[in-house]
Amino acid sequence: MSELLSTDVLAVLSVGDYIFVGIGYTLRVYKKSTNNFISKLDVCYPDKIHGIVKGPGNYLAVFGGKQIGIVEVKSSNKTVLTTLYNAVHRFNDWVIAASWCSSNNEPSKLAILFAHNCLYVYDWLKNEAKEFQCEEKCILYGGSVTSDKADNFVVFAGTVFQEIFIWAVRNFNIGEEVPILHRLRGHNGVIFSVTFDPITSLICSTSDDRTIRLWSVGINSSDNGIQKWKNANISLMTTIFGHTARVWRAAIRKDFVISIGEDSLVCIWTKRGTLINKIEAHHGAPIWSIDVPEDGNTIITGGGDGAVHVWPLRANTNFVTKIIPLESSNDVPKHIGLLNSTSMVIITQTGKMLTQNKESGLKEVSLDTTKYASYIVMQISPDRKRVSLASLNGYLTLYEDNSETRCLQRVLEQKIMDSKVLSMHWLNEDSLLVCGLEGCMKTVKIVQGSALVISNHLLPQSRERWTTTAVVHENLLICGDRAGSIHLFRIGDVGIDNLLTDQTNSCHIHPFQSLLKIHGRLGVHSCKIIEDKLLTTGRDGTLRFYKLQKIDGQKTISPLQIDKMPMDWVSITLKTCTDLYVLGFKEVDFVLYSTAHQRVLLRIRCGGGHRSWDYVLNDGNFYFTYIRDKQIHVAKCEPNFLATLAVENGFHTKEVYCIQPIPTSIGHNILISGGEDRILRVTHINGCGSDSNNNQKFTSMALLSGHISSIKTLSLINLQNTAECTRNLIFSGGGRAQLKVWLISLTFEKNAVHVGNLTCVELASHMLRGTDQQQRKSLQQESHQCHYMDPETRYMSINAYRIPRKPNFILLLLGCSDGFLRIFSYDIETRNISTRTAIPYYNRCILMTHLFNYEENLIALTMATDGIVNFWCLNDVVDDIVEDLPDKDKLVSKIPILPFAKLGLHQCGINSYDLKMLKESLFILATGGDDNLLCLVVFEIKSENGVLSLHKIRKWNSASSHSTQVTGLILNESGSLFSVGIDQKVLTFNYRYDDIKLIVSLVHDTITSVADVQGMTMCYANDVDSTLLCTYGKGFELIRRTR
Repeated sequence: MSELLSTDVLAVLSVGDYIFVGIGYTLRVYKKSTNNFISKLDVCYPDKIHGIVKGPGNYLAVFGGKQIGIVEVKSSNKTVLTTLYNAVHRFNDWVIAASWCSSNNEPSKLAILFAHNCLYVYDWLKNEAKEFQCEEKCILYGGSVTSDKADNFVVFAGTVFQEIFIWAVRNFNIGEEVPILHRLRGHNGVIFSVTFDPITSLICSTSDDRTIRLWSVGINSSDNGIQKWKNANISLMTTIFGHTARVWRAAIRKDFVISIGEDSLVCIWTKRGTLINKIEAHHGAPIWSIDVPEDGNTIITGGGDGAVHVWPLRANTNFVTKIIPLESSNDVPKHIGLLNSTSMVIITQTGKMLTQNKESGLKEVSLDTTKYASYIVMQISPDRKRVSLASLNGYLTLYEDNSETRCLQRVLEQKIMDSKVLSMHWLNEDSLLVCGLEGCMKTVKIVQGSALVISNHLLPQSRERWTTTAVVHENLLICGDRAGSIHLFRIGDVGIDNLLTDQTNSCHIHPFQSLLKIHGRLGVHSCKIIEDKLLTTGRDGTLRFYKLQKIDGQKTISPLQIDKMPMDWVSITLKTCTDLYVLGFKEVDFVLYSTAHQRVLLRIRCGGGHRSWDYVLNDGNFYFTYIRDKQIHVAKCEPNFLATLAVENGFHTKEVYCIQPIPTSIGHNILISGGEDRILRVTHINGCGSDSNNNQKFTSMALLSGHISSIKTLSLINLQNTAECTRNLIFSGGGRAQLKVWLISLTFEKNAVHVGNLTCVELASHMLRGTDQQQRKSLQQESHQCHYMDPETRYMSINAYRIPRKPNFILLLLGCSDGFLRIFSYDIETRNISTRTAIPYYNRCILMTHLFNYEENLIALTMATDGIVNFWCLNDVVDDIVEDLPDKDKLVSKIPILPFAKLGLHQCGINSYDLKMLKESLFILATGGDDNLLCLVVFEIKSENGVLSLHKIRKWNSASSHSTQVTGLILNESGSLFSVGIDQKVLTFNYRYDDIKLIVSLVHDTITSVADVQGMTMCYANDVDSTLLCTYGKGFELIRRTR
């Protein structure tokens, strides 16, 4: 029984306040207004649902593969009941499209278009069909059918030969080939979709050539039935370019054309081909399905990441933008800022200071033009009540917003620096950091109308030596500079709020900790403290997290994770009670991004980040102001705009290569996964008990970036597993011979899992040939010209083993694509990865590796493309790690390591395995290979005089169980064997070994909806009588097997 599925969403349909989604062979129902999941129904097993068509009354036609199911929908109160009407109807050809007959007299008839360009008029109540075959017998990749009340059917067929066929049938001409009325030529690729919109009289087609084409249809009003299509004048009206990959679907609604494609873009066009809006919808995954409800206000999309989203059709309709006029055309705004009362502060290029609000309009504020005419630095306090100005000659001027008079009053003007003030930052409501020339910094506290210098600090030497951001936490001052570095200073022992002027000497002038160039050469843009974490942003497109911790009584920071943002210029973060928003710029657009929902909520074309701008979130309204074309623009967002949610959460955007469950002592299902999209994803699955029929869901807790190529393999070492906390070392490897080490910790509150309690830290990174920069440097140092040709080894499998005699050291066994078995060691204390040895293996790609103990021996299994299982003893390698000998004295450098036993089980590569100990020295090994063979072998390992040997006792294999490669195997403790392959069959066997015979029997088989299956793992089942399997590949699926 399938409990949870996330894979390609190939069909979506909106009906009223409900959204029907086809995921795999399951029809799922959601409530649109709340995004709540309501119910699900298995319809087209084992085929995936490709289309959902609304019919008369409460019926839906749901089709996939060669099947069509009629689903009756009944809604009552807060629930929707879906029922499969009779049995699923099966045909001999692939269903391309379906349409309900328009005749009121025939509500039970469907027009079904098949892949070989034929049409069935099918009565699903009587189970009778009339077949119409087009004269052109060819393969269709896309198409649609329309009908009128006289049961005249018009077929729009998209072929693999770059043509669109239009042919029509009447309900009575049966048995003869139907001629083609029109051939539309113009596309330069396979036609993926063709639809006709009767309101606009336009045919819309999409193709492999990355274009959308609109064809105008001229119909004579005096013609009826098929005759009007025979005499129709069809011509190409518009060719639309804009997608960067294949275009799958397009829909016409009123004055808009909405297209989706392989490039993960939703593009909204006019009928003349003008691009109105472009939405980056599914994080790089292809978008397979689209529906635009009849109200024309929203777009519903389903993607290759398994997510379903609802988007506004009209861009930024929830925003109102207006221009603030100035009194004189000579008043050109230079700096702007928003106050908490939504009034605005404006500094002009001539040094004039203005305020603007609804009540009093535009007012000029008294300002000393001799100090601020040519140069000025302006900052708004965190509580939006004060405005600070700094001048070229070191003066600080402070204005305060008077809530009664709605005016700014000057409360302070004082010389702070002996030089030009390069930057200034508010640390809290009454403290500032001021930075002058040569990196000279002063923390200033405002006390009774005076500015008191609390501490002096000095930035380290750099090319552009000034601060770009600053934040204070207890007695810690954290500064970001123009060089992209972060520096930590001590401010006494009591913090800035309690520090007095006579304690200045206790402050440290120089930083005690620096993280250099973490955000590149364009500077750190913001620092923010949230709970015990520091968040930093910069123009390298990343949001970085750091852990605030105490070491020897002093607060320091250590790196956690790095999140790549969908923008190049990440400016600041905005924390609310429900979300963390990231504000930044992508080219000329201002971007507002939600980390909780992992989507861009807003784009405003402001011209880019090189301008004065400000924002405020006040009473649920979001205000954004900016200067463009020498004018002040203010955009206001409605309160409900920031509350949008995904209908269905997404998973990896590409194939998943590996999944490992993170052990917890209280039975939570937390998975860590990696794949082709280079993201390490931590996912929490809840509601997976045997009695949780419809409550299954998953939440992405963390997305860890850092791999430069695909993640092929994972291994895990558990450091701590209690009811309060689980701590684990994760080793990930894959393409470009890159190995990374992560520490993932999760604390539990009352046995509950919360995203905020998860911490992820990248501890170490290692590349076999070094980074690209190191490789280029080594080539430049070569005295002679050479060509460096390296195919970049891929790590295929990783196994980690904690050495009992030296617990701080982890032995890492890596199977590599270049035919080497490489062994590394990882030091937990120093975080160093060291190469121990590399064992060549006959130039064969090593696909699988495994480590296990036998008595006092550490044994490794390797499985390569030659179909042989090799057994290696790694005692010498362990001894070298424990004794930490010099290279010349290591045993592995003196004695070559050779396998002590071999088992030839397959004709070619071994893709999957599992190993279990039956009893002392007796083991059972299950393997699956490229030769479709499923093999079980019972063997015994013996040790005589320190020499290991292996004896094969029994063997069983089956070449007919799977019709493709076997990619996943699990040997259960209860005597069950589970297997899965590329053919998507999940098989359950019972096996028994009674010292004489190995008996294996097939007891159950099912089909997983996950395509391109890469493997299978076992999750916590929450039920002793069942097993919860997780198959993964193009998505993942949880399948429960009951004993």
